[in-house]
Amino acid sequence: METIRPDLVVHAAAQPSHDLAAARPFDDFEVNALGTVNLLEAVRQYAPDAVFCFLSTNKVCLRRRSERVAAEGTAVTVGLQGPRAG
Repeated sequence: METIRPDLVVHAAAQPSHDLAAARPFDDFEVNALGTVNLLEAVRQYAPDAVFCFLSTNKVCLRRRSERVAAEGTAVTVGLQGPRAG
């Protein structure tokens, strides 16, 4: 980050197994949350004007498999035609 100083950072890396996350929640937290914090800090220090784009799945909106927690109308989908409210 210090060498490149990008204008755009797309963060899509994560531990993707939700079953593994349930079985090993502290490992999942370390990979996902702390990895994100480390990347945000690197952007803050070395590319403060960069756009930071965080990608995730709808799985983070689940408390239990049968209980969906979502704030309707707050998502933004970006496609080839540009952003639109979702």
